[in-house]
Amino acid sequence: MKEDVKDGGNSGNEDKPYNLEVVKSITGDSHDFLEKLISVFISTISADLQSLKEKAKQGDWSTVASIAHKIKSPLSQFGIDAADVVENLENQEGFNTDELHLFADRLDALLNEVIIHLKREFPGNN
Repeated sequence: MKEDVKDGGNSGNEDKPYNLEVVKSITGDSHDFLEKLISVFISTISADLQSLKEKAKQGDWSTVASIAHKIKSPLSQFGIDAADVVENLENQEGFNTDELHLFADRLDALLNEVIIHLKREFPGNN
């Protein structure tokens, strides 16, 4: 989806695990609105990620699939390159539970990195 995120044109986002171009196009010049969207994103994704990890630990893979589906759109809007991992957790076809746990761990690590970077870039969200 976002193959161009790591290429040129991302306005200095090369070292960040996200690209805010889409979000900034929604907020226009309103820094307050941008901060609010980021705050909502962080709190929602944090809660969803916690639920996903708990349900994976319990082996409740249908709920994991639902949560993966729920977070797919926000991750895309924030330019987070997690489509493959999310797709694997959502569809789960051809994967055993060990592999699904690895996908959940990979998504957890990536989203924690995103949250750390967002809080660093937007300190009002700490």
